[in-house]
Amino acid sequence: MGCTEGSNLADNLYSGTLSDTAEPQTITLRKTGQYDYYNLIIEDFYPGDKWNDVCISEIEVFGKP
Repeated sequence: MGCTEGSNLADNLYSGTLSDTAEPQTITLRKTGQYDYYNLIIEDFYPGDKWNDVCISEIEVFGKP
């Protein structure tokens, strides 16, 4: 997750495990600075039967101005 100068990146990292489900899941991030971008790092996944890749169907970001 990237942040602008003056905010502390270490205070804004999220590490967690998502459930093995097709249902929507929510991750709440603490906002202590202004962000220009977010990085999503996938550290582990189930290998596919046919392809060696990861499928993400949708990501939505909500925030308050």
